[in-house]
Parts: sequence; structure tokens; C-alpha cells
Amino acid sequence: MKSLNDIKNIAIILTLAYAGITVTFLTYMATSVRTYNEIITYKEHEINLAFGYLFLIGMFTLVVLLLFLFYRAITISNRLLQQADRASGNYTIVESVELDKERRANEEKMREAKLLFDKEVESKLTAMLIFSPENLAEDTAFLEAIMLKMAKEFSAVQGLAYKYNKTNKAFELAATYAYFSENVKQSFTLDEGIPGQVAVKKESLKINNVPQGYLTVLSGLGKGTPSALYVIPIVVDSETVALLELAFFNNIDELLQQVVEQLEPKLGNIYAKFLK
Repeated sequence: MKSLNDIKNIAIILTLAYAGITVTFLTYMATSVRTYNEIITYKEHEINLAFGYLFLIGMFTLVVLLLFLFYRAITISNRLLQQADRASGNYTIVESVELDKERRANEEKMREAKLLFDKEVESKLTAMLIFSPENLAEDTAFLEAIMLKMAKEFSAVQGLAYKYNKTNKAFELAATYAYFSENVKQSFTLDEGIPGQVAVKKESLKINNVPQGYLTVLSGLGKGTPSALYVIPIVVDSETVALLELAFFNNIDELLQQVVEQLEPKLGNIYAKFLK
């Protein structure tokens, strides 16, 4: 649009200049009482000849300007028509071929990216399901092993594991990972707080952007607040029998979410052995 406005301004200036030259020349000719021979005589009438040259230059400039504007008008019209065709889905054969190539290339990239992502999910899931005999000796050791694997594979910085006590009808703290607070919640009932809601719904819950002060991680370098929390239920026969709370410094990404979704039923199958 800016270049088109510049062309319009130049056209106006040149047109006005040409009009001024033409009017001046015609006025001079009208007021002159000299004969035609006097006008075209170079030696005696150099001024008249100069005006003649200016007239020719003005005419030439006008013709060039008109041709240029005509060319620009055609170019802009073609561009607008092409844009309208693209907007309506109409393309030339060459454009259609190029767009088809681009679409196929993008689809291939997306397919390759998905394959790599699926392989990474499978690799992480396999690593999460490798347990030693000691890990499978009893339920508390199993829960501790899960938290350690989450720390290794996904950089979990803190973890709490709870087991359901049917007698008390409450979830009781069974194991911790990197948790140094004395205010750790020892138990909670169904539907109590975030863990209780997860236990009732039997669905994992991810929370990014955890409120400041909700959790604190202590280390030899100081303390920090995790930014994400993942609450994962372990369900056996449609009942939540254990629950994990895992904290992360980074927000929970798609990879971790996919692994957890596939991991949940497998953890339930393993944990069922401890209930027999």
C-alpha cells in the first residue's frame, strides 16, 4: 500500500508539472505575434525552441508514466485475483503441485515426530516397569520404587505415597521421597483435599503453577518451591488402594502425561498382588 501511494504521489506531481509546462507554452504561443517561420527559427527564437523541447519531454514523460501505471494496475489486479483464487481454494496446476508437496512434507514431518514421541513414551514406560525382587517384596517397597523411578526418569523432586486403610477408612502415609518437612500430612479421608478428590474420582490429576508455599523442597543448596504437582491413584478392582503425590520443578509435559496414563492400569495390576 505504501508503494502504491508513492506512485500516486509521483503521478500527481508529474501531471501537474506537465500541465504547467503545457499551459506556459500555449500562453506564450497565444500572446506571440511572430510568424510561424519566426517561431521555428533557432537563432532568433531559442526560447520558443526550448519550450518545444520541454513540451516533447513532458509528452514523453506522460506516456511513460501512463504505461508504468497501466503495468502496475495489471500487476496488482493479477495479484488480487491470485489471492482471491487461493482464498476460494482455486489454484493453478503449478501452485497445486507445490502445495501438495508442501502438505506431504509437513505430514511426513508430523508422522516422524509422532513415531519418535511414541518410541520415547514406550522407552520411559518400559523403564518405569522394571522392578527388582526387593521392590516387589511388599507394597511399601513398591511405592518407594515408583517414586525413585519418577525421580530418575522425569526429575521428580519430592514424593509422598499413601496406602488405604480399610479399618480407619483413610489413606495413611506409607513412604516419602526427598520430603523433609515435619508438617507432612499423615493421613486423609476420601474426598478430603486434592488427594482425597483424586482417590474418589480414580483419575490422576496434574497441577501446573502450584501456589507459592504449597510445597517446599529442601537441599544442601537451600530450598525451593516446585511448580507442578502430579497426584496419581493406584486402582484395583475399581477402588483406589494407594496414591502418589509427586512434585516437579518444571511443568508437567505431554511425555510424562502419556506415560502416566499408560502406567496407571499396570501399577494397579502389580499392586493387586499385595492385596491377596
